[in-house]
Amino acid sequence: MRIQRGKGSPKDGRGMAWLALGGMGLILGAAALLLLGIWKSEPTQRLQMTWEILQTENLSFLTTQRQEWQANLGSTRASWYGIEESQGTIIADVFYGFDMGELSQDDVSLEKDGTVVIHFPSPRILTVSLRPETYASVTKRTGLMFLKGLLDDQDQELQKRLASLKQEVLLDMLQRKGLPTKELEEGILQFLDPIFQRQGIPYRVEFPQQSNQKMILDFMKTA
Repeated sequence: MRIQRGKGSPKDGRGMAWLALGGMGLILGAAALLLLGIWKSEPTQRLQMTWEILQTENLSFLTTQRQEWQANLGSTRASWYGIEESQGTIIADVFYGFDMGELSQDDVSLEKDGTVVIHFPSPRILTVSLRPETYASVTKRTGLMFLKGLLDDQDQELQKRLASLKQEVLLDMLQRKGLPTKELEEGILQFLDPIFQRQGIPYRVEFPQQSNQKMILDFMKTA
């Protein structure tokens, strides 16, 4: 008896085709997931930075006080088409003390009993540094001013506002009768006491009589 091998049945062919298509689908799906992961992944960033010192300046300023101020600000703009009123606050750091470069030999004298007398210069403001992140304001507009506020670039308006705040903060400090200087004098004495006492030398420091407002006005001339 002979057994004749014939061609495969149509069902076998279709099974192989489906199996091949399934394999291709798995391959394409894996490739799609891989590409999607690459697409969503963050690119690697490398930052190259070099520094160059452009200028070096020797400072002789002795900072003996830092104060944190909260300035209360208000402004009003009026026109025929409406009124704009703003109220805001901002925090500023004020550093002030004495410019030791103003001390000279003529400012140090010796009395008959051996007491060293030091005539200190007037205190000065070193810097006023605003904190833009602390700025908060509320603005009310009437008439067409309300429409103008909607059309203005708010970020640009904020930058303009912050650029003019330093002078307003200084004016607010003036209205509060300036900066206290008593703490400045105490800071100088705490600095000098260990030096002179270790040597057993009697000394006295004389500070100029100056209004607190003048210190702020002098700084405003250069700010």
